[in-house]
Amino acid sequence: MRLICSLNSSRHAFLMSYIYCSQFAEPKRIIFLVDTGCTTTTIAPNDVHRLEINYDVLEESTPSQTVDRVVIPRILMDVDLFFAGRKGFLNMQRTILKFHLAQIDVIYPSPREDDEQEHPPPLARSVSMLGMDVLKHFRKWHFKNHELLLDS
Repeated sequence: MRLICSLNSSRHAFLMSYIYCSQFAEPKRIIFLVDTGCTTTTIAPNDVHRLEINYDVLEESTPSQTVDRVVIPRILMDVDLFFAGRKGFLNMQRTILKFHLAQIDVIYPSPREDDEQEHPPPLARSVSMLGMDVLKHFRKWHFKNHELLLDS
């Protein structure tokens, strides 16, 4: 199986997916940054709002250090991620890859009293991260043109 990630001008890899959990009536589109430094797949604050995740009903997770602060994520349970992938050897056919995760982290921005109004925290502008809980299933990684190819 193969996933094909797009690279931006800084050569960061992004992957479009659909996410489903009990809070959604149907799967919703999300774009992940491929992040090998992220242990657990994590939904960023802007996607929490866009996906209409009810953050208030989620249990707290373990505190995590981000770029500018320590956050206490919440846990979203029983999540399915769907990716458009390829299968086969010579004539690769399109397929849907599904990953079921017992839990993922959800981050909601905590207010910063001193300067939040003038300067939104970097975390609020961040992207959701595809963590090693999914990436560990792909043993071969290589770059080709403007893509990162992940092969299982």
